[in-house]
Amino acid sequence: MLKVWHIVSVRYNGNMTKQKLILTSIATLVVIGGLSLGALLLPTLAALGAAVALMTQCTIAVERRD
Repeated sequence: MLKVWHIVSVRYNGNMTKQKLILTSIATLVVIGGLSLGALLLPTLAALGAAVALMTQCTIAVERRD
């Protein structure tokens, strides 16, 4: 099952809120929030792009060291 990371605001101590990053299945998000596909797709693509960029930088650093 495909899962995504997303940020939720949690209330505690009256009116104070705290941001939490949680991993949830896309099916659960659609049922709970009725989120559009774009709202799920953009953060996922951004995370994948960041991971690819990081792996590329690590590969370049290792090749230059040899």
